[in-house]
Amino acid sequence: MEGPTPVSALIHAATMVTAGVYMVARSAPLFLRAPAALEVVAWIGGITAFLGATIALVQTDIKRVIAYSTISQLGYMFLGLGVGAFTSGMFHLLNQAFFKALLFLAAGSVIHGLHGEQDLRKMGGLLPHMRLTGITFLIAAAANAGIFPLNGFWSKDEILFAAFTSGRYGLWFLGLLTAFFSAAYIFRCYFLAFAGAPRYQGHPHESPRMMTVPLLVLAVFTAALGIVGIPPEQGLFHRFLATAVPAGEELVVSAVGALPLALLSLAVAVAGAGVAYLVYVRRPDLAERLADHLRIFHAILRNKYFVDDAYGLVFVRGTVAVGSIAHQVDARVVDGAVNGAATATVLASQASHFNDSRIVDGLVNRIADWIQGAGLQVRKIQTGLFHRNLLAMALGIFAIAVVFLFL
Repeated sequence: MEGPTPVSALIHAATMVTAGVYMVARSAPLFLRAPAALEVVAWIGGITAFLGATIALVQTDIKRVIAYSTISQLGYMFLGLGVGAFTSGMFHLLNQAFFKALLFLAAGSVIHGLHGEQDLRKMGGLLPHMRLTGITFLIAAAANAGIFPLNGFWSKDEILFAAFTSGRYGLWFLGLLTAFFSAAYIFRCYFLAFAGAPRYQGHPHESPRMMTVPLLVLAVFTAALGIVGIPPEQGLFHRFLATAVPAGEELVVSAVGALPLALLSLAVAVAGAGVAYLVYVRRPDLAERLADHLRIFHAILRNKYFVDDAYGLVFVRGTVAVGSIAHQVDARVVDGAVNGAATATVLASQASHFNDSRIVDGLVNRIADWIQGAGLQVRKIQTGLFHRNLLAMALGIFAIAVVFLFL
């Protein structure tokens, strides 16, 4: 998200969302033999969709709103996979790729037109200055909210209808509630940027053609791509995946085939958009009043359900604490034992060196010195003169005779 907006569009529209959804859909034969695992997938998807949508309600960075929208739409996809609507989950993946890329590139156009500004609180009233960007953003927002007849409507309602017909009424209601918040947060984003009184600094301008032409192309696909899923279960996209992705236990039919559910889903989405219009266009003061009255819920959403704090406490601080303990063990115990052994070895070596150099070598050297000194004294006697040798012999014989005779 800190990178350029086209990179964000590519990651959130294609690469990041493809891996997990594709893996679960491709592994459908395995999941169908493990219903408990599918149930876990469905509930994780539903809860993720709800959390992402509610967190997006209070974000002020335009890119951050769309990023949490991706998390919410991913939740929808996994909800569909979890209730056995594998093709519908993949269909929503396809549709989300276009309207999410359009949302990000339109947001990039807004940021470009405002000279780098991303804070929604510093926008407002941009539609007259950036009409093409505003229209394409509105198309993407309506698709994200599941407004008929845009592509997001078809795949989202297929997922909700699959949850309803499979008897997962709790998941269906959670998805329906998420649809309301999805419309509310994305139209809040649109109204804060393009409607109301101007709050920006400088002179906004429309982006050049190299930025607006891709917006038009994506807008066309966002508006018309739903046709590949019509009629339900017999559309081009469903037939294309029929040989690769098996159907679940229940027949997955588009919500269009059950008109009351389709109208209910559409009404919920329109209600979410209407609430956003009322709060952020008609009664701008109402947003602050609601935030004040619901300050506890607002704080929870602003802090993203304290997930980051929990991660920081458990993983960051926990890792630091474990690292500190490991450091103490390493420094005090491991290094202490190693250093103690090294010190003992050094002391033993010094003692051995002292014994070898002072006692052993000292004794040997003293004996050698004594012998050498004695030799130096004795050698003085050896002169090589015959009369001295004869005298020494005579004295020797005399000494032996004295000893023998008297001692």
